[in-house]
Amino acid sequence: MADSERFSAPGCWAAFTNFARTCKGILLLAEIDFLRTLIATILYLIISIIVLVEKGNHSKIVAGVMGLIAACLFGYDAYFTFPLRQQRHTAAPTDTADGPV
Repeated sequence: MADSERFSAPGCWAAFTNFARTCKGILLLAEIDFLRTLIATILYLIISIIVLVEKGNHSKIVAGVMGLIAACLFGYDAYFTFPLRQQRHTAAPTDTADGPV
């Protein structure tokens, strides 16, 4: 099967969008966004520290500081947006319709 035939399957995109609209699909996509952001935070932090520790010119210092700022922003995104996505569902009622027994 050619690559163009494999990627242009008519039901593939529809199946993905239908799955992405379910609760499980939304949770899995949020976990993928969270892991991507967490990995980016760690990498930016490590690279920025390495650049700042090395002796260099002003451009390396600016690059290191900007990398630390980017790491802080990625960390903010990972810390605040992931829990907000998990709290979208509502709890099921525990009382019966007739009242307490």
